[in-house]
Amino acid sequence: MGRKYIIHGVTMRPNFEELECRYIQHTYECSFNARTFVESLSLQFPTYPKHLMPFQEVQRCPRNTFVDIIGIVVHYDGHERIGGYPGAEIHREVTFMDMWGKLIVFGIWGGNLIQNSYRWSTTEGNKSIVLATMLRNLETSNYTTLAFNPDHTAARALDDIRQKIIGGLIDMKFVQQFIEWRWAFLASELSTKDPDTGCIQRKLGACSRDSRHWLCLLCMIVCFNL
Repeated sequence: MGRKYIIHGVTMRPNFEELECRYIQHTYECSFNARTFVESLSLQFPTYPKHLMPFQEVQRCPRNTFVDIIGIVVHYDGHERIGGYPGAEIHREVTFMDMWGKLIVFGIWGGNLIQNSYRWSTTEGNKSIVLATMLRNLETSNYTTLAFNPDHTAARALDDIRQKIIGGLIDMKFVQQFIEWRWAFLASELSTKDPDTGCIQRKLGACSRDSRHWLCLLCMIVCFNL
């Protein structure tokens, strides 16, 4: 950021945001490949993305879009095992709150959960600010990176709210109401599914990732419109 580089072998093309890669709000994008090289020995990419997606924009993204978000952890759900032995994966759901009080829930899988298990276990109590990159379909991906209380402009804007929550100056009962309403909503949706799919549990562990994505996204849309 704030530097100039000469980039060779880069292709400029119209932005295909609805087809691949992350959400890019520009008319054109640069495509790098094996022939691309940068004429600089001091190349330093920013540690964190500059532009983060507002929660209300997530629901408008095409499926499989990579998104970067930041929020205050206000709820950390219990873990569940998804899939059958021996390929079962550990999964948890985390609820973020933005500076306007909007909530979003996304799932954490695999290494993103195990490598940061202690940090995640303390996030709800500490009301940590977490920046998550390359989320796809409301889930962590193989490309996701997580930063806890990062040095980022958006994090600094959230810190004042975080301190007020810790100090008890903001009533957080609406978060528990959201969680309870969400599970009731998802349970009612799951109960209408084809019995052959096995999606009849209160938790989503019996469902495929595709089913989890569409049900959670539907829940988000309804919640945003409450």
